[in-house]
Amino acid sequence: MNAFIVGGYRTAVTKSSKGGFRHIRADELAARVIKELVSSLKIDVKEIDDVIVGNATPEAEQGLQIGRMISLMSLGIEVGGVTVNRYCASGLEAIAIASARISCNQADCIIAGGTESMTQLPMGGYKFAPSWSLAGSHGDYYLSMGLTAELVAKEFKISREDADMFAFSSHQKALQAIKQGKFRNQIVAVDVEAVEFIEGERRVSQYRVTEDEGPRSDTNLEVLSKLKPVFASQGVVTAGNSSQTSDGAAFVAVMSERMMLRMGLKPEARLMSYSIAGVEPRTMGIGPTLAVPKALKQAGLALKDVSQIELNEAFSAQALAVGRTLDIDFERINVNGGAVALGHPLGCTGAKLTIQLIHEMRSKKEKFGMVTACVGGGQGVADRKGSIVNQDINVSLDATMTESQIRSLRPTIVYSGLSITPSPDIPQDFSDVVTYVVESESGNKLTYRVNIGVENVSREANLSSFSLNLESGLFNGTIEKNEGNTINFSFPFGTNLKGIIPIIQISPNATINPPIDTQMDFYDDTKQRHYVVTAQDKTTYNVYSVSISYTPITFGLVGGATQLGSTAFATVGALFQVGGLKDNPLWKYTLMIDAYTASGTLSVTGGTGRINNPFSESVWKTIALLIGIGRQLPVKLKLSIEGLTHEKTYEFNNIQIGN
Repeated sequence: MNAFIVGGYRTAVTKSSKGGFRHIRADELAARVIKELVSSLKIDVKEIDDVIVGNATPEAEQGLQIGRMISLMSLGIEVGGVTVNRYCASGLEAIAIASARISCNQADCIIAGGTESMTQLPMGGYKFAPSWSLAGSHGDYYLSMGLTAELVAKEFKISREDADMFAFSSHQKALQAIKQGKFRNQIVAVDVEAVEFIEGERRVSQYRVTEDEGPRSDTNLEVLSKLKPVFASQGVVTAGNSSQTSDGAAFVAVMSERMMLRMGLKPEARLMSYSIAGVEPRTMGIGPTLAVPKALKQAGLALKDVSQIELNEAFSAQALAVGRTLDIDFERINVNGGAVALGHPLGCTGAKLTIQLIHEMRSKKEKFGMVTACVGGGQGVADRKGSIVNQDINVSLDATMTESQIRSLRPTIVYSGLSITPSPDIPQDFSDVVTYVVESESGNKLTYRVNIGVENVSREANLSSFSLNLESGLFNGTIEKNEGNTINFSFPFGTNLKGIIPIIQISPNATINPPIDTQMDFYDDTKQRHYVVTAQDKTTYNVYSVSISYTPITFGLVGGATQLGSTAFATVGALFQVGGLKDNPLWKYTLMIDAYTASGTLSVTGGTGRINNPFSESVWKTIALLIGIGRQLPVKLKLSIEGLTHEKTYEFNNIQIGN
């Protein structure tokens, strides 16, 4: 069964002994965070199976099985609690245990994380009681963490300048992150009541802690370089390039897939792998160099696949040694600063870094991230997390795509041997968000929503139909999908086209110019009308040209035949045998018919000698009748004979053959 992190919160991290949490216990900090977490997710306390609390110094105020104390304080009697201790990795260990138990079907919901008050307990606790047996075989186990950092610096050739520069960078990144509000949504505000006795007087004050205290705006390389080494006289490690001792708490809710879906919650991340490695206690800081490759192998990934890495900065020298050994691009490490600036509340840190990592990955829509830390006693831990952005699959399409192209898309969905509904080969209409349900063999279901950004893509501007409304009927034109988007209409010769009205259907959310409610008059010189259809977002448009043509007809004239063509001016060429003139060769008669004005000219050329009008009045009337079929306009015909100075025009209004 899959286990998902569905939410997480942390407190701010304050300086130990003199910071904002010096008056509050670690268990109280943890309870505040857990209450906020459970409330925000609306989890029924009765459905929480366990609370797992990481703590590095479980004694005194943090003793007596602090995990159970915290569950009682935050959730009540029915929910159990347990404490785990892997020193600096305790909070991360708690999350790993929770994920493993849920994956094994041993639980559905576990609250996991860590808490630490370094104000109330010294490093190593109140009583130092070494094992004489271990001291004889592995005496380095009892070295202070600072001395192990000095040994790492020496072995991996980390200079004082390098360590100080790394520390300065950590502060700068942390300050910038706080300024940009990157931590704001992950921090639970904690109200503190401070009770102090000053000069024998009991004084009570109240304040609220909402922001990490560690980053220093007054830190610079000159100040850092003047600090004296703490653990070796000529050493590298100083108070300025070491992590701060701190107080804080952080917890996440780990939930089974079935419970998450039942509650309608959205997964934030999944723990893909978790690995531990042992190294020499004297150089415990290099533990991640062995743990990271193991975690990557478990996840089936390479280091290049990981976008973000939270590497706990126990010491600058240690962090530099790990980063250089693994050959990690430092631009991917601790992008919002690390423990040198933000603090290291031991048992809390692993959970705190997990929460920071998830928030950063989600803000950048990144897929894979890692948390890793060195662990006192010679260990290293690393986990791989996969970020899930609300189970939403958001697809951004090229803005040049048209709506019709989008609607023809088919989704290609790859899944790991599971069933999926609906079948991914079904043509998909992306005008709406589509939901796919992926089901495992055990019956668990996970819902993914595919959201295509149709609203950000230009809709196609087109004509769906075009008709011409004439008195003699409704004529439909054909929209030819060619480069010119031409709409051609063909009418019988003689059809009156003056004052026709176009009927145009266009695509939704588009405009057309000229307006479609105006009469379209083809009785002009262009003989063609252009329409521009523009999409609502004004990024896509089509131009349509409307042209009119005439169906060719054939009719007989004296001595020959002529044909009226389909162009705006029909040129009729015919040879007529002119009778009664013995010495005349053939004359060429050209009849020019203007299809729009219903007028024509007969030109006679090519002959010699005197010529008379070869047509009788009745012949002219026949020609006029043929031209004027269906027209309300008068027919005008003009005779022009080459060499003659006069022209004769015949006008017919009411044409009847024989009159």
